[in-house]
Amino acid sequence: MAQYIYQMHGLFEMHFTVFIASTILIIYQNWKLQIPLTLLVVVHHAGLAYMQNFVYQDPKGLQVYFSQVNFDIETLIIHVILAAVVFFMNGYWAYYFKEHSQNHISKISDEYELENIKLASAKYSSQSATKEYNDFIHRTTLDLKSPVSSVLKLIDVSKGHTDNDKLLSYLEMMRESAKKIDDLVNDIHIKSTNSRG
Repeated sequence: MAQYIYQMHGLFEMHFTVFIASTILIIYQNWKLQIPLTLLVVVHHAGLAYMQNFVYQDPKGLQVYFSQVNFDIETLIIHVILAAVVFFMNGYWAYYFKEHSQNHISKISDEYELENIKLASAKYSSQSATKEYNDFIHRTTLDLKSPVSSVLKLIDVSKGHTDNDKLLSYLEMMRESAKKIDDLVNDIHIKSTNSRG
């Protein structure tokens, strides 16, 4: 930081960029990142105050032109306290944002967990209902196969016991209709058997 000030030809206001850096560190949501920055500012101010007030006091000796202002111990304390307050506030905001982010992530995670449980329950209910439906269809087709077969056999037997052409024509129409019903019941039975697994 001192080098930065010297590169700016003694424009010591440039050291306020450390406060900008402190504010940028909020993004990382880690309050502990403010500690090294605080220590750097304290050491920097203390070092400059020490050099200006104790090392370079001889008017005929080596001079440091950091500031023409008397940089006494009260000024040092004020600078350190103000810097520490800024770093503390930025640290607090980093901590607050981290807690808020974690709570928000936890809440969203819990909501997704609840939705997944609801979906799993709905899936299980749907599979259970589908299985019950397929079982019902399977039993119903089995129950229908026997009467339809009996009707077809009865029609065949009846056709063998009559010579009446009109009656034979009616029996053939009945047989065709019963055969369609039998084919439909067989198709439903095969599909329900396949659906049951």
